This record gives sequence, structure tokens and C-alpha cells, in this order.
Amino acid sequence: MDNDTLVAGGYGLNPAIYQETDDVWAFAGDVDEEKVKVKKSESKRAAFNKFQNMATRGQSSDSKKDSGAIVYNTIHQNAIASITYLGNGVISTSGIDGRLLFWDLKGNKNTKLDQIGRALAQ
Repeated sequence: MDNDTLVAGGYGLNPAIYQETDDVWAFAGDVDEEKVKVKKSESKRAAFNKFQNMATRGQSSDSKKDSGAIVYNTIHQNAIASITYLGNGVISTSGIDGRLLFWDLKGNKNTKLDQIGRALAQ
């Protein structure tokens, strides 16, 4: 990495790359490709039964079994708390989800631990 590239993290679940061009910083892309899936009920009847069961059992709609929950397909599932530059375009990120990940920014991909040594040695 160089002095005109910045990697930021936080509640976006995804490290973001910013680059400076002519004294202007601009978003250049995400490190991890985010995909969002929303689980849907199979039918109107299934949705009705779900809410009727919740009402009779006194459950709230934010239950973990909620079929309308959003599932993020980013590797981090919670806020990114730390980003460390390791050299040769390799960074590590750690999140509140307990994950410690290594990224090779040259290839914009998650790097396996055994590949980190080779990337840093280049």
C-alpha cells in the first residue's frame, strides 16, 4: 500500500478502500464482496401462522427463529474493531464477532493463513 490508499472499517461489516487523487479522497471499493439474502415465507398462510404463533406465545418479531431475518454474506458478521497493515498489501481485520481475518489487497481476497507468509515475503 502507499500513502494515497486508506482502508477503513466499522459497522459496515466490510473493510472499505479509499484512494486519494488530486487531493480528493474517494471510495474505491470494498475488500469483501457483500451479498444480502432475505429469507422469505413460503406463502401468505405461513406468514399468518408465524404471527399468530408469536401472538399466542408472547414472542417478539426479533426472535432468532424469525424467518424474515437478514443474513449477511460478508465474512465479518459484526463491526470491524481493528485493521492492521502487515506489509506487501496484506492487512488483518478483527471484529466484534471474534473473527481475525487476513486480506491480500493486491488480489482483493481473503487470504489463508499459510499464504500470508508468502505474500509478506514477496
